Amino acid sequence: KAATTTSDVTVPDTISVGNIIYKVTAIDKYAFSGINSLVNLTIAEGIITIGSNAFQNCNNMQRVTLPSSLTQIGDYAFDYCGSLTSIHLPTQLKEIKSYAFCNCTSLVIPTLPESLETIGQWAFGYCQGNSISIPASVKKIGSGALSGCENLTSISVSSGNSNYSSQDCNAIIEKNSNTLIAGCQTTNIPNTIGCIGKWAFCGQKKMTSITIPSSVTMIDSLAFNNSGLTTITIPANARSIAYRAFAFCNDLKTITSLIESPVAIPEDVFMNTREGIESPYTSGTLYVPKGTKATYQATEGWNLFEKIVEQEPFTERSEERRVGKECRSRWS
Repeated sequence: KAATTTSDVTVPDTISVGNIIYKVTAIDKYAFSGINSLVNLTIAEGIITIGSNAFQNCNNMQRVTLPSSLTQIGDYAFDYCGSLTSIHLPTQLKEIKSYAFCNCTSLVIPTLPESLETIGQWAFGYCQGNSISIPASVKKIGSGALSGCENLTSISVSSGNSNYSSQDCNAIIEKNSNTLIAGCQTTNIPNTIGCIGKWAFCGQKKMTSITIPSSVTMIDSLAFNNSGLTTITIPANARSIAYRAFAFCNDLKTITSLIESPVAIPEDVFMNTREGIESPYTSGTLYVPKGTKATYQATEGWNLFEKIVEQEPFTERSEERRVGKECRSRWS
């Protein structure tokens, strides 16, 4: 691990040991992690990889200059570099690994180069910026890549990408699985999506509502965790809701299920253990189709709701009218 107290650091392309000169092609894991004196970083040309956790927790680092030779940024490489505001990604970069820029809470998501092939899970978690464009070259995007990016309003995917699309809905959709893997506050979920992926809307604090279409049969774990939802409708065809899918949604009070024959769900789907915050199980209302209240009360997970109310007629359209009426009465 490097030891330095200077604010300006240049990682050289060669080092000398005795009379031998060695070429530097990589920065090792944890090489500069936790060095708070570091403010300006320059990495010399010829360096190909940045190792995992290499600059993690460099809290005062503001500027980074990357070489054009760089092809890989490792796991957690710049994690928790909270003062970093911008970075230019080189045109040969192929891989941004998991959590590489996670918790860089001042960093505007950079322009992704056309060489990029892999974006790891939570790669840009809790970054700033209102837009991102996925180039055609990207072959793999990990879960939660944009989680916590609450200012995002525009997500697009190049029409030439073979693995992902955006379908003009401000989201990233994995073509093979028909799964929406990343969304934002302006996402309009297409009525062709079968699954909402893990962490897809996690941390989207400015998203207070969203329509889940009838095509969705699975809501994966943590899909809407820690989001700003105040109301949600579960479509009739939903057959699987995974753990903590709607957990820690502080303002979620109205849950409508259109499922006629509910199946068991994990007990933590709607959990909230934050101090001073009641979970929807105690403070919210679960609306269900007429004639199904007893079934919901006897079904694991759903039976945690203290207030279950039957509604009739019960369709997506009638639910929209009910919620609209509820909102008008609340604010009139």
